[in-house]
Amino acid sequence: MHKNGYAHSVECWKNSKLVGGLYGLQIGACFFGESMFSNVKNASKLSLVHLIALLNKNKFQILDSQFYNSHLLQFGAFEIFNDEYQNLLKKNVNKNHIFDKKINYSESINILQSLIQIS
Repeated sequence: MHKNGYAHSVECWKNSKLVGGLYGLQIGACFFGESMFSNVKNASKLSLVHLIALLNKNKFQILDSQFYNSHLLQFGAFEIFNDEYQNLLKKNVNKNHIFDKKINYSESINILQSLIQIS
């Protein structure tokens, strides 16, 4: 799935050792989070924040998680009704989207700040 451009991971490394991350599947302009792990405090959270910046930069429309919990709530997760979800899927699964991982630190910070900026 990765070689065909559907599976993607965001990883945290420390001293050449994988310490956390997440992975999921992309279909069109939708990203379906499958799993997260962390061997070092906050490594999976950092991966999720980086994923959010990447998806925002690449104009993805859905970041679907398997669970709705307090861990995800702190990052702005919210539930939607099934009818709305189905409509979003219909509009976005067939879009030709690229998961471009090229993003530098300052660009990532600017995107994240724009998402939480309150005026």
